[in-house]
Amino acid sequence: VWPGCESSELGDLPVEEQLPFLYDHARKLGLIEESAPEALVRQLLEELQKLFAHHARLCSRHTIESLPLDAVLFRPAEVPFTTNEPADRGWASVVRSIEVKQVPGHHHSMVTAPHAAALAAAVDDALEAAAIS
Repeated sequence: VWPGCESSELGDLPVEEQLPFLYDHARKLGLIEESAPEALVRQLLEELQKLFAHHARLCSRHTIESLPLDAVLFRPAEVPFTTNEPADRGWASVVRSIEVKQVPGHHHSMVTAPHAAALAAAVDDALEAAAIS
């Protein structure tokens, strides 16, 4: 099983509880504003539900073997909920070594302005450190 592909909280919910879960998740990530039109909210939730389902299908179809490499995992500082998962999301069981670096933003905003600059700097630092060692 790929790290991060364990049984998801969404997948464990009955279908009728998935949309409220996705709505709450999207609100916590700042993807939906309280004043958003209902049609827009419904479209976003349907797209999120498809994305989660696609992710679950991919996870169920693929397996990964140990990789003889060192890795860096960039994790967002803002998370909408806490989990019992390790900071490395399970990658320590797959790679030789893993370093977890926290960057500003949440899952979606860490790759957009203004947070993308901090992520790019962290990636540059990791690449420079890898080149030295």
